Amino acid sequence: MPARRFSPTAASPSAIAPLDPSGSYTQIILIKKSRNLILVALALAAFAGPGSAPAQAEQAAFTAGAYPATVTGTQVGENVFGFGGLWEVTCPGASSTGTLLSKGGIQMTASYGECVANESFPVTVRTNGCVYAWKLETLEGPGTAAGWTSGSCGGGKMVEFDLYEGSAAHKFGFAFCTYGIPAQIETSIQTHNAESGGVEDVQLTLNLTGFNVKVLKGSSLLCGAEAGQTVSGSYTGTQTLSATDEEGKATSFMVGS
Repeated sequence: MPARRFSPTAASPSAIAPLDPSGSYTQIILIKKSRNLILVALALAAFAGPGSAPAQAEQAAFTAGAYPATVTGTQVGENVFGFGGLWEVTCPGASSTGTLLSKGGIQMTASYGECVANESFPVTVRTNGCVYAWKLETLEGPGTAAGWTSGSCGGGKMVEFDLYEGSAAHKFGFAFCTYGIPAQIETSIQTHNAESGGVEDVQLTLNLTGFNVKVLKGSSLLCGAEAGQTVSGSYTGTQTLSATDEEGKATSFMVGS
């Protein structure tokens, strides 16, 4: 069976650490704005000695024109999951939804439809109630802020991917590989304020690499590891996040303070 190979990067940090003027600081995600572009990327840097901590800055947040706002993510292009350098799962039917009660961070639930592995093998995705959180931290200067992304699942559940050899195996539920993505903190997102139909919205671009994916079913030959072991995962995709008010009318959704 054909398989396109790629090389995921090393695992990302598990949390954002506070600054310590007397020690080292390594885990910052920076958001940099240029002409309405906010770039969120993982920065690995070392700070030592007094005076290295930045001054207190303004809080960054997602904002809406009215609260509560129902936020919907609509896919732009392909969303691609990578598993162990063996499989790329594309999901043309990916979407997400959440509610922003006030300015700040937001939790989104996702759904993935019409998924295939390596362009031909059917895939079923079960999200099992898992949610994704997008949170912006402080504005550290003009157009610059820190933030993080995370995923959470109740009761030890995870997002599961069943890979099938063909339509018959898919119909009867005979998967040759099942992968599970457990709750874990990730990094590296990009957002920028955009506009759809005259109402402000946010374009969210994800580029997550090096996170752990558990093999729930399958062999090392087909899945990259035996059941119970882990492989490296990646996820890339872009969504436009737009909002509606309680009456279902479009309202602005932006990155601000």
